[in-house]
Amino acid sequence: MAAKHNLRGPDAHYGGTLSRSGPRYLWPRVPDFQPAATSVSIPAHENSRPGRSDRVHAGRDGAGRAASPEFTHSSQTEWLNSKPLRLDQLRGKVVLVEFWAFECINCRNTQPWLHAIQQRYADKDLVIISVHTPELPEERSIANVRAAVAEQKITNPVMVDGDYSYWKALDNEYWPAFYVIDKHGRIAATAIGEMHVGQARAAELQQAIEKELAADAS
Repeated sequence: MAAKHNLRGPDAHYGGTLSRSGPRYLWPRVPDFQPAATSVSIPAHENSRPGRSDRVHAGRDGAGRAASPEFTHSSQTEWLNSKPLRLDQLRGKVVLVEFWAFECINCRNTQPWLHAIQQRYADKDLVIISVHTPELPEERSIANVRAAVAEQKITNPVMVDGDYSYWKALDNEYWPAFYVIDKHGRIAATAIGEMHVGQARAAELQQAIEKELAADAS
């Protein structure tokens, strides 16, 4: 099974450049899944097409936020760098979910930012979960995912979503994509595309994370 939309390929760019090496040549579009959100505008790339979005979507505060679905994999073979985790066990912590695939160049380009976030908030209540959902045949092998995790020096928990069950649960359509889950298990913000240290959109996603870290867990 392959997603309808992606940001893959050596020339793929969040601003709207076509991917040349992926299985299709598609323009990204606004994801169907945007939980009751108010949008904070970020300047769009000059090559953007009408209708696409360069935004971090911030969910409404409190009870107006959509609850995040529970993780869909519980076998130890489907979790790397961690025992199997459950969202209901992570209440009181902020969870950053990242959808990625190991041959996705946009995902690779995002790794330095993720490593920086992991280090910056190492002593805070932030848990980064990288959800590996495959598109290409070689990405369906857990052994290949394990090798890629080692090669890319990924140390945070990785859930192997080989059957797309968590991808479907969040109605996700992109690699990479990000979901900030608050201390009550609700979706606080979403974003798609590469993230880079010093980038305005990445800084806004970081601000969303910091806002949830500062929020009361009670």
